[in-house]
Amino acid sequence: MRKRTVGATQAKYALLNEDQAVFALTLSRNTPQVVQLKLDLTRAFRDARHQTKAKVEPQSFFSNTRIQRFIVGWVERNPPLL
Repeated sequence: MRKRTVGATQAKYALLNEDQAVFALTLSRNTPQVVQLKLDLTRAFRDARHQTKAKVEPQSFFSNTRIQRFIVGWVERNPPLL
C-alpha cells in the first residue's frame, strides 16, 4: 500500500486483483456509493478481460486431451436421455 500526499490530506490506495477487490467490497455495506463502486468495478474488470482476450489467441476448449477424455468418459457413464 502506498501513501500519496494530496493537499493537506493523505490518500491511501492499494493495487488489488479482481478477487481481492470483490472480497473487499463484499465487506462493505450496500450504500448507494458502494453499489455504484461495485458496478463500476465489475465493468472495469470485464472490460480488462475483454481487452486481454482480444490480444491472446483464443484456444479451443476441446484442444486439451485431458478435457476430451473427461468429456468422453462422462458421456459414456451418463448416456443422453432420449
